[in-house]
Amino acid sequence: MTQADNYNEIIEGATAMFVPSTKHLNGPMARSEPVFYNPAMRGNRDISVLFERVIAEDGWNILDGLAASGAKGLRLYEEGKHDCEIVINDHSPKAFELILKNTEHWDRGDRVIPSNHGLHGLLPEKKYNWVDIDPFGSPVDFLDGSIRAVKSRGILSITATDTAPLCGTYPTTCIRRYGSRPLHKGTMHDTGLRILVGNTIKRAAVFDVAAIPILSYFSGHYFRCYFRMKRGAKPADALLKQFGFIIWSKDGGYTTVPWPEKGAIHGGPLWLGSLNDQDLLGDMVRESEDPDMSISTDSINLLRDLKAEIPSPSYIYMTDEIASKCKVHPPNTKLFVKSLKDKGFQASTVHYDTKGIRTDADWATIRELAKLMHK
Repeated sequence: MTQADNYNEIIEGATAMFVPSTKHLNGPMARSEPVFYNPAMRGNRDISVLFERVIAEDGWNILDGLAASGAKGLRLYEEGKHDCEIVINDHSPKAFELILKNTEHWDRGDRVIPSNHGLHGLLPEKKYNWVDIDPFGSPVDFLDGSIRAVKSRGILSITATDTAPLCGTYPTTCIRRYGSRPLHKGTMHDTGLRILVGNTIKRAAVFDVAAIPILSYFSGHYFRCYFRMKRGAKPADALLKQFGFIIWSKDGGYTTVPWPEKGAIHGGPLWLGSLNDQDLLGDMVRESEDPDMSISTDSINLLRDLKAEIPSPSYIYMTDEIASKCKVHPPNTKLFVKSLKDKGFQASTVHYDTKGIRTDADWATIRELAKLMHK
């Protein structure tokens, strides 16, 4: 790493770039940073690169709409597999200055297009094969324009770092922002992801567009979702039929219902359908294992865990949550999953927490097994 003009020269993945000088290493960063670059979001960019290599095609135009330092767009250009035009945009003059520096210093050619516009003004100007929105906080302010800017069969990808509302710490904010009640319990990150996905599907349906979720995950301090956009009222209506509510009760555990009874502890309405395309995940895992790729071990493991995770039901249990309700010590997650499978149920760990279990086993079976393993 070298330093010049308040910037550090680094290599992330296989891409050399200048980034702001900062000692920040983990977690979310402050909005007050003059140019935003968060090394903790490398995994987000790793997976974006792999997604490009598996999904994109030669001739695509890609918009990195809130690019800040431009790290993601630069990596898509350098490490992507396809001949794509990449617009790297940020409204900040200081960010634009850094994007230019990163483009011109390495002579990255005319397929990388630095842009200095407010995103709301830029989106209506043309349509893209892939629009990526990675804001500070919630993406809701940019959703409508982004949805309309994606070509049919194109891709919309969004990031949300407003995890506190989505996970139920601030339920009123979540209801106002996403039109859905969060559930501040063990399944809160899964529920938060489904609220984010569901809100995007509902906003797209307004424009007769089906936003089909093909890759969705939670990692560290952010949610990340990718959608295949398909124009048409019928496919949009089909997605809207896959909404419902998650209910918690002390006798029944978690269940999903079309509508909650009065007084029920619930989250929703939210997306109850599939969050991930298993074939896509398999292709991305194989791509990540290419020895010529410079993908972090954490990102590879995240994709492997996502691939191994069963797609339903639309909630998860945490082992410490099970222990608290059953008044036992938390069971070993992997042993608990194995025991459920031995009983004929579907079960897996979850990608974002080693204490999480997704299973179709009923709550009575889960309690009985937890008490049995405690003896």
